[in-house]
Amino acid sequence: MTTASATTTTASATTAPKTPKAAPATTTAFVPAPTASDLLFPTVTVGRIALKEALAQVGHAIAGKGTLPVLSTVQLRVAEGTLVLTATDLSLGIAVQIAATSRDTWDVCIPHKLFADIVGTLPGDTITIEQVRLDVIRLSCGGFETTLNGFEGSDFPILPAVTGTPVTLPGKAFIKAIESVAPCVATDHTRPILTGVWVRIANRAASFTAADGFRLAKVTIPLDAATNAIQFVTPGDALESIAALFTANDGPICMTVHPNGNTIAFAAGGITAITRIIEGKYPDADRIIPASSLVQTRATLNTAELANAFKLAGFFASSSSQISRAAIGTTTLTVTANAASVGDQRADVDATCAGQAVHVAFNVKFAAQITKVIDSATLTVTVTSPKSPIIFRPVGTDQAIFLLMPMTLQ
Repeated sequence: MTTASATTTTASATTAPKTPKAAPATTTAFVPAPTASDLLFPTVTVGRIALKEALAQVGHAIAGKGTLPVLSTVQLRVAEGTLVLTATDLSLGIAVQIAATSRDTWDVCIPHKLFADIVGTLPGDTITIEQVRLDVIRLSCGGFETTLNGFEGSDFPILPAVTGTPVTLPGKAFIKAIESVAPCVATDHTRPILTGVWVRIANRAASFTAADGFRLAKVTIPLDAATNAIQFVTPGDALESIAALFTANDGPICMTVHPNGNTIAFAAGGITAITRIIEGKYPDADRIIPASSLVQTRATLNTAELANAFKLAGFFASSSSQISRAAIGTTTLTVTANAASVGDQRADVDATCAGQAVHVAFNVKFAAQITKVIDSATLTVTVTSPKSPIIFRPVGTDQAIFLLMPMTLQ
């Protein structure tokens, strides 16, 4: 029994199926299945108000109709922790950097106006932007979702790099200087050099001069530190847009002239603006400013009252080539204008006068623009002769001067 049992057990063991061998090991690495986060598009999350303000700022450099389609877009460049919005019309380029949350690096170009309108309309505090394709983004904000088509980021023009030694300008003084001289920039492109502002830096001061053949404005601002003497001419309309960018900036503005002498950059508070330098030599505007030694008639008067007199005269002069007349007497400066089909206007402004009585004709629209940018409570009006420039100066500073050429009447 024992033997049989043992045999049976043996027989049973010999007839049982063989256990299959394990598969040989391979060197192929194990690849886990993709997770939900791996399937997400490149994204960036930004504050809606910050994005809205940045779009408004770069809007100064958006090209008008009839240009390359990509110039009507804003380029979005995303890197870790930042979103940079860039726009250019090939004369002015503006880049604005704002804080963002992103783990990706990507770029895309989106039509500026539509993008700005949508961002301004969406509710909520934050907006998430996904790059669905190289030229398509999706905006998500609250319960709203918008898809926008555009261009690939590589289609956007490359702005010049900001290199060189910066000059530090006092921000508020710079903005005021540009606001003061910009109205005098020529709009006629027959003399391109006069469409720019002549900037000169020397002796710890920066001067800004603009002239169009009918008027001239020159404003000088002090600098905190000495710097190398430089001068250049840059487009007046671009410089006016640049000054508008920094109105909320209370600190200094860094100005950098590129070593090649072709471009100039202004930077402060995460905003960088780059524009071109106009080739050519600016006329010596200083030589047309009459010397103080010449015999002059001078009137000192209230700025607001004179501005109001010019405004009233403008209602009548607008139909007669903006011609108005001024008479400086002993105690008043009288401004008159008339139009045959409208009527007459006369305003007597109290003044402290010195010198001989004088009468002069002038463009009242240009004169009104001058009084608009003078901040001082009082100003002086100086005339050497009826055919010499009329000089306006704010009282209390010698850093600003405005000249208005007289008109010759038949």
